Amino acid sequence: MTEIKDTKAYSINDFLNWYDNDELTLSPKYQRNAVWGNNAKSYLIDTIIRGFPIPQIFLRQSIDTNTRKTTREIIDGQQRIRSIIEFTENRFSILPSHNAEFGKKFYNELSDEVKEKILHYNIGVEIIKLKDDAKIYEMFARLNTNNMALNKQELRNAQFTGEFKVFVYRKSSEFKSFLINNNTFKDKEFSRMIDVDFFNSLITHLLEGIVNDTASKFDKNYKQYDKVFERVDEIEERLNVIFYVLNEIFVNPLFETKIYHRKNYLFTLFCTLNFQISQIQHEDIIVCDDFSNQNIHNNINILVSKLMNFEAQLLHTLSEKEFLDENDISKYLNFEKYHKTRTTSVAERTERIKILCNVMCE
Repeated sequence: MTEIKDTKAYSINDFLNWYDNDELTLSPKYQRNAVWGNNAKSYLIDTIIRGFPIPQIFLRQSIDTNTRKTTREIIDGQQRIRSIIEFTENRFSILPSHNAEFGKKFYNELSDEVKEKILHYNIGVEIIKLKDDAKIYEMFARLNTNNMALNKQELRNAQFTGEFKVFVYRKSSEFKSFLINNNTFKDKEFSRMIDVDFFNSLITHLLEGIVNDTASKFDKNYKQYDKVFERVDEIEERLNVIFYVLNEIFVNPLFETKIYHRKNYLFTLFCTLNFQISQIQHEDIIVCDDFSNQNIHNNINILVSKLMNFEAQLLHTLSEKEFLDENDISKYLNFEKYHKTRTTSVAERTERIKILCNVMCE
């Protein structure tokens, strides 16, 4: 059977030369029209400057035997190649939210070193040798059919490229080692962006307080803050402080938890620390000065002791509950129950945070 494709890598400079010499077709009949906005284009260029990989390009290559001229049609990847060409033609600049160092700079304003890095960047290419359009349609239909269905966060990743997405991804990447070291997620969950979705919950809490987590709420945030995320500095500072405290707790030699590293428990601990550190007033939740932003760093050992004592009492209660009076242990039973059922609802989350705040402040 004749090979229908060949795998190679070409530099961005190769693509630009083909385009300049009319050897590259960007809009064949089976390709969509150009639809990317500047957010998506800037995000791509930043990815290239950082040396991160981008998806491979599929192109069909043919040779005119009379003129010996090679032509190439982009089958899949038109938006990427078009964006690269437009950037080198100074038709848009890099957004500051994507790259603080090169933000607002056009291609001609970059140093020769950065330009060279861009031009030498290699893109994986699948060269398709099929001449029949129908066969190409069939090939991509099969490719898409066999793909694993995207989850909600993977769909957001494909749809958005603006300030909010960049912020969520940057912070989830920054604190990923914490989640890895504490076994919050499995490797497979990281590969499906479950950790990023977890940061959606954390950041939404900092923005809005205790709310129901829904896919539509996350989608709304990504859309609302896609162009401008005005509270980015405030939210980042609060997030950094809480994770600094979390790290102090988890590395403390007295902290040997069996529960707080789990996703739902970690969410509760995060929110509880947010209430205490920022001294947020809520009709159902107690805050105390010992764990305010000014004092919490001097009281980490006290905090760890309170958390470990509560965990010990919780685990003992759960193991002995059939021998105990239910009225005496309702706090522990509810704390466990609300981490397993309706875990993203306001009522259950409020109760979990209320219990843990009481533990800290009693």
